[in-house]
Amino acid sequence: AIFRGHKDAIGRTVVRDIINKGLILLSVIISVYLGITIEYLSYLWISSIILTSIISVMLLSYKLENINLKRVIPIYQTRDMATIISIVKFSLPLMIAGVSTRLLGMADNIFVGVLLDTKWVGLYDSAFLLGSSLQMINAAFGFIILPYISNLDAENEHNTIKNLYLSSSK
Repeated sequence: AIFRGHKDAIGRTVVRDIINKGLILLSVIISVYLGITIEYLSYLWISSIILTSIISVMLLSYKLENINLKRVIPIYQTRDMATIISIVKFSLPLMIAGVSTRLLGMADNIFVGVLLDTKWVGLYDSAFLLGSSLQMINAAFGFIILPYISNLDAENEHNTIKNLYLSSSK
């Protein structure tokens, strides 16, 4: 979201597509080469996700070094517990929605695996991947338009947002 807010498609692509997928691929290659069990593969998988998170925070701190975080992120302005609790309460529905979306994204494969054998899981996963690749156009549009709408909102250009919404939803 921070990369999107700063209109930085390269940073998002580097972290999400190159580093994360590359580390996961590397962990799978290492596990196949060494012949390790699925348990250790899951440890490698989790460690690659943690390493991706660390690299993305380092990349963000490098890109945002000139930004005063106390001005941008309200939690840095105060040590008041009531303010921190209100920010967490405000963010809680978004966190729950994010976790739910991830779980729902994995639930279909789990159900297919429980009800059918692994051949059908592979077929379903391939078909789902092809179908979800159609969403790339929508995702690219959202990556471009959301920061534009955020800038309009910051400038109190609500009529422009309304006209944009009305013209695009017809």
